[in-house]
Amino acid sequence: MNESWQRFQWFADLASAQAIAGRLQLDGVPVREESSEAMSGVEKGFWLLVPENLAHRARWVLAHSELSAQELSYLATGKLGDPN
Repeated sequence: MNESWQRFQWFADLASAQAIAGRLQLDGVPVREESSEAMSGVEKGFWLLVPENLAHRARWVLAHSELSAQELSYLATGKLGDPN
């Protein structure tokens, strides 16, 4: 099966991109990360890509998601932070 992917959202840092990717994946939306480089070897930011047929669901998931800073940190790093 050959899925068509589209750029969904851009992030300045990888941790933020991974946090949102984790949230989308929890709700059944496959995600790919794509680095956008200003010049060779210099990362400028990160795009999250989702299958075209699931872009609407991805927008819905984020619109109805209320993640705390701790939850976003866990999704990005896989580690629980200090709850205080």
